[in-house]
Amino acid sequence: MEDNVRQYVAKTLYGFEHLLGKEIAQMGAKQIEERNRAVNFKADWKTLVDIHATSRLAIRVIQPFHKFQARHERDFYNQARVYPWENHFSVHQTFKIDARVFSDTFTHSKYISLKLKDAICDRFRDLTGDRPNINVQDPDIVFSLDIRDQQVQLALDATGESLHRRGFRDDSHVAPMNEILAAGILAKTEWKPDLPFIDGMTGSGTMLIEALYRATKQHASWSRKRFPFMQWPDYPKGLWESQRDYYKEQVHNHYPEILGIEIDRETYRSAYDNLVRAGLSPFHYLKQHDFFSYKPKQKAGVVFLNPPYDKRLSLEDVQEFYGNIGDHLKQHFTGWDAWILVGNPVAAKSIGLRSTKRLKLFNGSIESRLMHFPLYEGSKK
Repeated sequence: MEDNVRQYVAKTLYGFEHLLGKEIAQMGAKQIEERNRAVNFKADWKTLVDIHATSRLAIRVIQPFHKFQARHERDFYNQARVYPWENHFSVHQTFKIDARVFSDTFTHSKYISLKLKDAICDRFRDLTGDRPNINVQDPDIVFSLDIRDQQVQLALDATGESLHRRGFRDDSHVAPMNEILAAGILAKTEWKPDLPFIDGMTGSGTMLIEALYRATKQHASWSRKRFPFMQWPDYPKGLWESQRDYYKEQVHNHYPEILGIEIDRETYRSAYDNLVRAGLSPFHYLKQHDFFSYKPKQKAGVVFLNPPYDKRLSLEDVQEFYGNIGDHLKQHFTGWDAWILVGNPVAAKSIGLRSTKRLKLFNGSIESRLMHFPLYEGSKK
């Protein structure tokens, strides 16, 4: 088994590095080291497959395999050409290159990707007289190229299409919450499925679906039939299918009230359609209603809010809207834990409740704060 252990990097969103490390440690990952938006770790094949089958916080996993320093384009090409690419794939397989370049020496990612493609193909032509083909849509092998100044890092992309794409979202709708962000926020709240959960301004339903998936132990990645790691030379055939089937057997339908509330008809319809695509019943978990007139039946639980912030609103409108949120929570959610994702400091101050946690996160490109408001009756003491 030790022969199958390799070094990997799992990528995630800012603020979730520690949570991802804990998550993959439970799957068997070893020597975990947290980085900025990523986690280094070692794993065998089973753990790698389990991460792709069950991780809610990983965006993708790569396996670094070669580093070198390149002074200029010709130096880059020469060093890439002598590397034994035949160790990673065959001339009959297709490949593509995903490049990220932060360098004054190499300024165009597409051009340097083309140079790497030429080096790989020329290497194979020297060895076999033939060359592998590029396939940017559905390649067998995906290479990750990362250049920082003159430092070149090559890696195999194990994942391909990002794991945040759960497969239920209609991307025609504007600004949905990222699924990894939703899963990470759920983990930050420490919500357990034996407690009620309400998403009071559910939008297109991403947080609601993540909560339902977590409660039932479902994983959207199970619908995927292939990952690039399945084309690696030593991949144990059938391992993905056997592990996926094992986890499918853990799925259950015993969970408390989980509810999404959305007032806007068009947005509600988007959430409704997303729940249907996710294999969930909108009739049980989704309500078209105004959060400000909703009163929970349970005496405790977790309520999450990702309030809209429209930059066209006046400062007074923002302050009033967020002030109403604080008032409604204080009056009708006593005994609950409220978590609010706020992307505007003025809005945060307008809530009028005392937060015990203010966690820095990024909602897309917007720096935000995930704020925790325990709604005690009277004082905490």
